[in-house]
Amino acid sequence: MSSRKKIYKVLTILTWTLIVVGVVIGLVSAIQKEQKGICKEVIVKIDQSNGYKMIDETEIFSALWPESDGSFPIGISTFSFDLFNLEKQVEKNPWVQSANLYFDQTQQMHISILQKMAVARVFNPEGNSYYLDSIHTLLPVKSNDFISLPVFTNFYFNPIKKSREDSNTISRVVSLAKFSAADSFWMAQVESVNINFDNTFELVTQVGNQRVMLGMRDDWNHLFKKLSALYLNMTENEHWDKYNHIDLQFMNQVICSKKEIEPSQMEAMIEADTIEPSAIIVNAMNVPANKENSKITIKQSDKK
Repeated sequence: MSSRKKIYKVLTILTWTLIVVGVVIGLVSAIQKEQKGICKEVIVKIDQSNGYKMIDETEIFSALWPESDGSFPIGISTFSFDLFNLEKQVEKNPWVQSANLYFDQTQQMHISILQKMAVARVFNPEGNSYYLDSIHTLLPVKSNDFISLPVFTNFYFNPIKKSREDSNTISRVVSLAKFSAADSFWMAQVESVNINFDNTFELVTQVGNQRVMLGMRDDWNHLFKKLSALYLNMTENEHWDKYNHIDLQFMNQVICSKKEIEPSQMEAMIEADTIEPSAIIVNAMNVPANKENSKITIKQSDKK
């Protein structure tokens, strides 16, 4: 009988020992699991493949945790974050195209930001400046970075409340900006593009100081090929300051006026739409007959 009691006592002790050990193991496991589920660090990656950075980490943190004391989400359980809603909060920034938030295996929060791509710098009639992207969104100018882009003045449109005509004109702004940005010569030569109130475009040039009228045209490759042909003639004959008005909007014509005469007195018509820059013919028209202007003929090569 005594041996039975001893055995019972030993079994009882072993049972309670196993229970205590199990509880301890469970608590340790829970603590370790909780520690593994705590945010340890926040890593922000802003894509700068466009060549600029218009968003900084402070803006992101302020948007997500405006009342934070500086610790942000570090030390908080990863299960308490609604990552989808946090992404939407970040995307309210006008410069953010998209945001992606996730935790890696080491409990680090990653915030990946894709910036919007500006294509032009625009100034409204009041002198306020914005950037314009390819989907007609106005983006605020910030001191974070500088972007060298084609400049358009008198941009009087409201992209949010735009008419069909406004939309067509803004599309021309975007396409001309992309054309200019792709060519280093035109980026350097064209100081700005003014949008007239009839939605015609007018170039202001760096060299020559001419007004170059594009009208309502949008066949930029064709128009600038004509202008390039005229510039080649100016370069070879040192006439950069000869004209103050160049009109490209008419088919198969480049019409120029001299500084000494009124713009209505067109001095030259250059047939350059269907020829290479090396083949230019200039004939005077509507100018006072004198030794200098009675006839001007410059021909580098025959038309093909």
